[in-house]
Amino acid sequence: MKINDRNPKTKPKFEDERTGFNAAIAVAALKGRLLEEWIKPNSAVYSRDYLDRAGDEAASLAWSTGFPLLIFPILFEEKARNARIQAFRQNEIKAKSKAWTAALHRTNPSRA
Repeated sequence: MKINDRNPKTKPKFEDERTGFNAAIAVAALKGRLLEEWIKPNSAVYSRDYLDRAGDEAASLAWSTGFPLLIFPILFEEKARNARIQAFRQNEIKAKSKAWTAALHRTNPSRA
């Protein structure tokens, strides 16, 4: 038995009994659509992993509010922008590291 199963008042409600609307499914679908929007135009700039992580973080934060579907797109956009910056920096670091390693091997072939 999970902790949330013991007390129904603390268990989060994902589905409306009257309408059958499932907020968890709606947030996951929205995350998928937003990921695709961000990946298509920027696929060469950063990887899907960065965006996927940004989506997970945004969803976690959105669920802590009372209105996850309303808040999620805003949080996702902010997190995705930060992910793009982080991925760009990471790619720059990788490129510089490769250049430095290549220069080191040219100047000192015994270190190879």
